[in-house]
Amino acid sequence: MSVYQPDGFPVTPAEPWIQFKIETIKAYLNLFVHQVAAKVDEIVFVDLFSGNGMYTLGPSNEMFPGSALMALAQDLPIHRFVFCERDSDALRILKNTGKPVFQREKCNPA
Repeated sequence: MSVYQPDGFPVTPAEPWIQFKIETIKAYLNLFVHQVAAKVDEIVFVDLFSGNGMYTLGPSNEMFPGSALMALAQDLPIHRFVFCERDSDALRILKNTGKPVFQREKCNPA
């Protein structure tokens, strides 16, 4: 059975370990950025396997963000985000799904 986000884009089914991985990345990202923010001029978040941005877990289809959307939603002094994905459809979905989060949370016009 396919699961879709409210905007109509598909969600990737996930195993429980993926949710744990995202929570681990989130904890590490927060610790790392707070430790280095005052020591560097720029922090860049790079996700080499970004996927389409959203996952679903279990029979209840609990939705949770992947690492790209999780990073965008954090209130951290990250200056640039680089998202890489081989699947062009998944990358297009990530761009559309992440755009509202990015514009709301991270857009700082120069």
